[in-house]
Amino acid sequence: MEGSRWQVGDGRTIEVATHAWLPHTPIFLQEPTLNMRVCELIDEDTRQWDRGKVLATFARKTCEEILATPLNNVNSRDVLVWKENRAKKFTVRTAYRIAVRLKNPSYAEHSSTQSHGPTWRKIWRLNVPPKVRTFLWRACSNCLPTKENLLKRRVKVEAKCEICCQKPETASHVLWECAFARNVWSLSNGRTQKCRNEAIDFFLLFEQMRRKLDQLELERWATTAWAIWNARNRFYFEHVQVHPQIIFDGAIAFLAEYQRLMSANI
Repeated sequence: MEGSRWQVGDGRTIEVATHAWLPHTPIFLQEPTLNMRVCELIDEDTRQWDRGKVLATFARKTCEEILATPLNNVNSRDVLVWKENRAKKFTVRTAYRIAVRLKNPSYAEHSSTQSHGPTWRKIWRLNVPPKVRTFLWRACSNCLPTKENLLKRRVKVEAKCEICCQKPETASHVLWECAFARNVWSLSNGRTQKCRNEAIDFFLLFEQMRRKLDQLELERWATTAWAIWNARNRFYFEHVQVHPQIIFDGAIAFLAEYQRLMSANI
């Protein structure tokens, strides 16, 4: 099952070649015996890995992973655990992340890298409305329904941005580079103004902001990006063009009211 992995107990249930039980797919030095079980790699007397058999069966990297796997529960049955978090417990958030990853392989480039953990934690800890956090997470995961992503799903649309008609509609273009967005960002002050107008990838843009802005500035930046996205949607679907000043002021006021209510509840 996607998202789960076997935790070795007595090794009698786990099939070496077909079940997920190691961090990476095992690499064999020779073709494994049909339906070979993990218990066949455990010494019956010492209840530890049979080092000789492991070294004779697998490539070096796989051997290292197997020998580093603790055998603390050899008298218990093998169990399936959730591998998407440290607690090894199922959560809706991690299940949703898997669903997104399966539909959008490019998401895995960011999400599955351990070095990006601080970025994801930063998003979920921002003192902004939950829908802003979810939006930001989707934007960083490249899951927004931009034209670029619609084309990947074989939806027949024109790739270029309908507002500026200059560049492909990506998340970074929509929320940062497009003239529509730049008109809104020009109303901000502080360190946001000093950031480059071009961004290769929205995730990398957020990384830049995470490092340059203080907490409140980052929260205002995130909420403003969310407001820009909503304003673009109004333009597309309702043919309503919202003035940049209204977008910006509305975002700042929305955030301030949310934070006021949150502090009042403490």
